[in-house]
Amino acid sequence: MPELTSTHLRFTFANGLPIWQLLLIGLLLLTFLGYQIWYLRQKAATWVAFAVTGLRLLAFALIVVFLTNPTMLLQTLQKIPIPLAVLLDSSESMSFPAASGSAENRLHQGQDVLLKGNRQVLEALTRDFDVRLYRFDEHARAVTRDELASLTADGRATNLIQSLTEVQQEYSDTPLAGLVVLSDGIVTAGESPVDAMRHGGTPVVTIGLGDPESYRDIQIAAIEAPNFRLCTAPWRSRSRLRAGGIRGRLSRWS
Repeated sequence: MPELTSTHLRFTFANGLPIWQLLLIGLLLLTFLGYQIWYLRQKAATWVAFAVTGLRLLAFALIVVFLTNPTMLLQTLQKIPIPLAVLLDSSESMSFPAASGSAENRLHQGQDVLLKGNRQVLEALTRDFDVRLYRFDEHARAVTRDELASLTADGRATNLIQSLTEVQQEYSDTPLAGLVVLSDGIVTAGESPVDAMRHGGTPVVTIGLGDPESYRDIQIAAIEAPNFRLCTAPWRSRSRLRAGGIRGRLSRWS
């Protein structure tokens, strides 16, 4: 795991004298030495006055050092970055075009956001976090950076809540800075993401991929039928459908 190292140089005094007291001692010492020079110049040559004052200054300095016991501390702090999980959707819907008429699919769009361009998301996140990479469809699986670059959209379903829960469980004993999710938002299995994550304690940041306005999809969400019936007895079944991208359009069912 990478470590961020910073070094600080600090000058302290072991007896805890505040700085204002040290300044006061220095001012009194300078006043005394000035008086000594003035007094000695009246009785001896100037060079003798300065020599004697210098010796006395040295003696006073040694006494101050002995009393205050100054200490120079060199502190090195090591900061271990907090893990941050980045999840890229690899379900089948990610093979659809990123936009109407675009040759790039949604998975490639997510890979470009993370790995390419002038503002690579991974490079920016790595400076502050210990980035952990995952692909997800029905489940979340850890991948390397090279594996992320060569992903294919082959997942059978998208269970966002199950995938996020699995990643969070890996860090049950370690603080997780958050989860960054790149997806087209098409969830085909599991609970509603909004309801399930409403009371979660881990921050989740989403990056939307694709163009939801141009995507049309019809899903059979549920089929309700009796578990037991007689062969000759009539019975009814009810189906619940989910549809997207067909608002304002007529659909024909058979």
